[in-house]
Amino acid sequence: MKKCLSCLVALTAGLAVTPAFADDTGATTTVATGGTQANANGNVATVTTEASATDVLEDKGQSYYFLGANYRMNIVPAFIINLFVDQGPNTVLTSTVGLSLDVRKDHFSIVPGINFTEYGMDPVLFLQKNKAAGDPGNWGLVHSTLKAVYVTVDLLWSVPIAKKGQVDFEFGFSAGLGGVFGDLYNTWVSGPSPTNPDPTKLGPAYPSQSAGTFYQCNTTGPNGCNANNHQNSTINKVGPGAGYAEKNWFDGGSVPTVFPWLSLPILGFRIKPIKQLEMRLNGGFSITGFFANFAMYYGFESTKSTPK
Repeated sequence: MKKCLSCLVALTAGLAVTPAFADDTGATTTVATGGTQANANGNVATVTTEASATDVLEDKGQSYYFLGANYRMNIVPAFIINLFVDQGPNTVLTSTVGLSLDVRKDHFSIVPGINFTEYGMDPVLFLQKNKAAGDPGNWGLVHSTLKAVYVTVDLLWSVPIAKKGQVDFEFGFSAGLGGVFGDLYNTWVSGPSPTNPDPTKLGPAYPSQSAGTFYQCNTTGPNGCNANNHQNSTINKVGPGAGYAEKNWFDGGSVPTVFPWLSLPILGFRIKPIKQLEMRLNGGFSITGFFANFAMYYGFESTKSTPK
């Protein structure tokens, strides 16, 4: 009997000291109070909690970073074109794509980026400003394969619209500088003439034109295809195929090799449905006309937050 009683006492004592051995191995119990965790030894550690991905309010004084891409449609309306020529296309559309980094703090974004713009345009007949439409020497056939790469920076301020930070109204401006490459073709045209055998008709230049068509000047000749038909011209802008390519600045011509980027104002909306997604829908006016822009960014903001 004494032996059984001794065994029972030993077993009870062993069970009683088991938690002490667990504590000695460093195991802890989770007791979350006010954003802290306490272990059996009395030490307090910060608890990392999982914040909601839709909690997009940004803390004052905190910097946020986003990396994204954008598409921009540039619109040159007819009234701007008509400042320089009397007849031409109604509207010219060009496209820009780019990559940018949004560095944001306290409702203000600095957005450096690199952008590629396509200035290509199909052949179009232009009438020189304030010149008689009946004279072929006053017309030109223009088309472009120009492109540009710009380094830019946007400065954008925002005003919250949604209380939880999902939508802001943004305003600001953009500036930069780009390198231009490609060709700008500006070729003289002629009325019907047996000395200009180009079989490609350019179509009616204007409704009252009796001949009905213009022809591209492949070589020098009468009816608009020589320097005598063009004021202050020392170069015969004629040629087959694509026509005459204007020289750039490096060659002493008028086509720019560098070109500024300036957009003022920029007005639009910033949308942030979740922490890792930022979108912009904006527009405004630039050196080349009006524009509409859409951008989407990935945010490097963690959903894990540490209570203070």
